[in-house]
Amino acid sequence: MVASPALSFQSNSFPEFSLDMLHFPAIRNIPLGSLVVRANTVPCDCEAVQELALLADFDHLDLKGDRSKDTEFGDLVFKKEFYSTSNCVLKNGKELRLKKFARSWLEVTKTGIKCTSPEERKKRLAPKKNIEDENNSVLADEPHIEKVKVKKNNDGKMRDISLDIPNKTVAGNTYSSTTSRYKLFVTLLLFCFIL
Repeated sequence: MVASPALSFQSNSFPEFSLDMLHFPAIRNIPLGSLVVRANTVPCDCEAVQELALLADFDHLDLKGDRSKDTEFGDLVFKKEFYSTSNCVLKNGKELRLKKFARSWLEVTKTGIKCTSPEERKKRLAPKKNIEDENNSVLADEPHIEKVKVKKNNDGKMRDISLDIPNKTVAGNTYSSTTSRYKLFVTLLLFCFIL
């Protein structure tokens, strides 16, 4: 009786990491169903995981340095499994998913991918603010509740217009948005009782 080959690559901790550490030529002889890869740990070093991320996560971009087309299918699956199931350890000892770390630290450019700090990238890509707009500007990731819109009245005084109900005119009639919502709610309620 001959058993089929299997590989269990789990719970390994790498104090240093490079893509060459995952080079196993015999991996092509292992059926994909017999390949178990999970719970491996590498240091959170962007430069060290950049090549693995390019191969396993950014392969669809066809960037310079991408070796996915030259990689045997079984070897590629092994490296993608390693990338998506591994954790990385930050210098303070905190663990996070390797894929999450790489996606937050790697930036796609026209020439390839490069390591950049997420904080630096956010500052660089944030829109430039005018001093006048500083109090009322809203970024996409900020809550909009705290922002107050103000408008000058005819007498020159400032008033809060964020609570004003916009009116719309339909064929000469003016309806407030509250009235329209109320009619929609009543219609839906009646429809539910009819069913």
